[in-house]
Amino acid sequence: MQVLYGRHHVRVFRFSLRLVRNESIAEDLISEVFLDVWRQAGKFEGRSAVSTWLLAITRFKALSALRKRKDAELDDETAAAIEDTSDNPEVTVAKKDTSNALRNCLTALSPEHREIVDLVYYHEKSVEEVAEIVGIPENTVKTRLFYARKKLAELLKAAGQTADREPTELEALLPFHAAGTLNLRDARRVDEALASDPDLARQYAAIQDEYAETILLNESLGAPSSRAMQKLFAAIDAEPARKSVSFNPLMRAVGFFSSLSPRTLAYAGVAGAVLVLLQAGVIGTVLVKDRAGGNFQTAAFPAQSTAGTFGLIRFAPDAKADDIAQLLNNYNASIVSGPKAGMFRVQFGDKALSKQDAVQLMTRLQAEKIGKRSFIRTKSRMRPLRSIALIAAVVTLAAPQAFAQYSGMSMRTGPSMNVGPRININPTIRYSPNIQYDGYSDPGPRPRVMRNLDQGGPEDISPRKRPGKAKSTPAAIDNTYVAKEVLIEIAGNPTDAQADDIARRHRLTRVQSQSFALTDSTFFRWRIPDGRSVDAVVRELVAGGNVKAAQRNNIFKLQQNATPAAARPEGDPMQYALAKMRLPEAHALSVGADVTIAVIDSGIDVTHPELAGVITGTFDALNNGEGPHPHGTSIAGVIAAHARLMGTAPSSHLLAIRAFGDKKSGAESTSFLILKSLDYALAKNARIINMSFAGPHDPAMERGLAAAAAKGIVLVAAAGNAGAKSPPLYPAADRNVIAVTAIDQSDKLFAQSNRGSYVAISAPGVDILSPAPDGKYQMSSGTSLSAAYVSGVAALMIARNPGISSADVRATLISTARDLGPKGRDDQFGAGQADAFSAVSAVAPAPMAAASDNGDKR
Repeated sequence: MQVLYGRHHVRVFRFSLRLVRNESIAEDLISEVFLDVWRQAGKFEGRSAVSTWLLAITRFKALSALRKRKDAELDDETAAAIEDTSDNPEVTVAKKDTSNALRNCLTALSPEHREIVDLVYYHEKSVEEVAEIVGIPENTVKTRLFYARKKLAELLKAAGQTADREPTELEALLPFHAAGTLNLRDARRVDEALASDPDLARQYAAIQDEYAETILLNESLGAPSSRAMQKLFAAIDAEPARKSVSFNPLMRAVGFFSSLSPRTLAYAGVAGAVLVLLQAGVIGTVLVKDRAGGNFQTAAFPAQSTAGTFGLIRFAPDAKADDIAQLLNNYNASIVSGPKAGMFRVQFGDKALSKQDAVQLMTRLQAEKIGKRSFIRTKSRMRPLRSIALIAAVVTLAAPQAFAQYSGMSMRTGPSMNVGPRININPTIRYSPNIQYDGYSDPGPRPRVMRNLDQGGPEDISPRKRPGKAKSTPAAIDNTYVAKEVLIEIAGNPTDAQADDIARRHRLTRVQSQSFALTDSTFFRWRIPDGRSVDAVVRELVAGGNVKAAQRNNIFKLQQNATPAAARPEGDPMQYALAKMRLPEAHALSVGADVTIAVIDSGIDVTHPELAGVITGTFDALNNGEGPHPHGTSIAGVIAAHARLMGTAPSSHLLAIRAFGDKKSGAESTSFLILKSLDYALAKNARIINMSFAGPHDPAMERGLAAAAAKGIVLVAAAGNAGAKSPPLYPAADRNVIAVTAIDQSDKLFAQSNRGSYVAISAPGVDILSPAPDGKYQMSSGTSLSAAYVSGVAALMIARNPGISSADVRATLISTARDLGPKGRDDQFGAGQADAFSAVSAVAPAPMAAASDNGDKR
């Protein structure tokens, strides 16, 4: 109990003093709180941190004391209030100097708001922990915190800390940024503003200096006298003797911790590790030492035994994926799970370290830097305020063998970690520095191998294992690009002799080449006949300087699942998208007449009754004569169906461009095939290109899309079906493309949809009835269908006014969208659901064509 009291009594005293505002009563509360802890220690289950448990008890005792005194009415109704009823801030801080005014800012808040601010900014409790302590919902905590911030900004203004005007949102966030408690998004906004606004930076510097004591250290509250401790232990001595409960396996764990000297405990931070283990669910309760004996009580959960030393690490926000990968490589470490509460669980090596080695390891990690900034963020309440932006945590966990030896408990291993542009956990992929985006989708089974290639023949998009890779390399990594092949771009139209010279010098075999007007260059597919890796050859070609660019021939996948279905009449509920997007109303203004839409997809059934008369051109980039495919036929139907179904733009013209092969394992395409398709769409004067596929970032395709956008083509793509944790997928994430996500009939996001800042808009994409090959119908879901709906709406807008620019099409789609989710744009729904009628209505008819808008033929 001495240990527990020594660690937490100042925190308990200051929290109770904030509530009761009476030092004597606060000291009395200390003894009551720790006496309750003594009595209830056996009931503590480790579901929250020890400090959270203590502060919850403290709050209950303080409220009881306030009710008894009747000096401050803080009943349940008042405690639940949100609006701040404290005195006018001008009255509160009148005639105070700056230092005292700042110090009084917190005490000037109402009790409800002061309590929340104190727990969040001084005691560093999360919203969840504050809700547990105060006994209110998490949303109420957030609301009170919002009003507390607002009131604090007013107090600062009244104290002369701001000009005689309403503080901006960023100015109101400065104190909380100084305390290191803003969320990552707001913290980045403040950092960017501080870098560009000298006046704001000066305000921030003053707040840092003046709030160091008030908010973070809070030294003005002092510490309790020894009377509280004397009273506590006198009460404990008077308590009846308690019969100890013995748990043999647990006592062995106790023996392990008891064997550590106090100096080792202090130096290695094992006390902090114990608290982390409590939160991780590894140790089930707090270690409480009996006054007379040396006994501890603890509860442990059994786990699987494994070798290695583990740590919990939180990386600095500005740490890049490559930096993290290098750090892990330097320490022979791997991330096995997380993040949980912002921390990753990391395994160091395959063998357990001794206590001394673990201490040295932690010390070395704390010293890691990115340039002059800390790589691993440390967490200490006494840290300098000016380094708060670098805060994080690293805790070394005891070796699994040690737990196994004393308590039968050991750490569990988890999935490996795949470090990409964003940190995502993938249970099947370990980090590979050469993978740009290796977790973008589930590639499924490998496609069957096509026949050997001749120049100009169909492309083999079957990936093969790369030579020289370890057996542990998963197959999923190979499926992101064509193995043993490199894609090269040379400016203009090089002669055969020039191409052969490059191939000879780099030991490559030419497979196929084609000149593209889109990029004013020639692309070559070259085979790597020896055991060199694709990335090694790419680096060699770029270094040689004889090519414009070199890269992998990346693989892309369609974004839809389909099942057979029967056709339904236009008014059937299965076609819910019609009413949701207000398409019948939009068709009264435009039906997309004479607008050409290029559909880069798998094969389309051009004989389907729903598509009769709308296919004005076909192109087979694969050049192997395969037939129609469900995906391509479905996408074409969503855009232009006009028989038993109603398409979005039923009078539009479609270019059926087949770039994806018909494979049982899933239709796939490559960078080269998509470039051929884009070039064909440009040559045929397409106004819109629909791209219902997704894959990794591709520099060659990026240049092609930029060239198409410069020609005024509207580019629309599926956001992707890889889920919430997927990195951005392309072409949707390209800045020239409108990325579309999927929603269902109830406006709920399609569960497999990608999220991210690149998502522009949403459209129906769940359980969509659409055509299928051989005159049949199917029920389909995916962001592919959503993209097709938006392409159709764009066609309606262009048909109404052919002079509208691609930028105006995008802006109008977004400005007329029906907002979904949080107010305004968000990473799930983008600007909201596309509204065809609103979008078309917002487009002014072309001057000479206005009279014929209603006469579009279907």
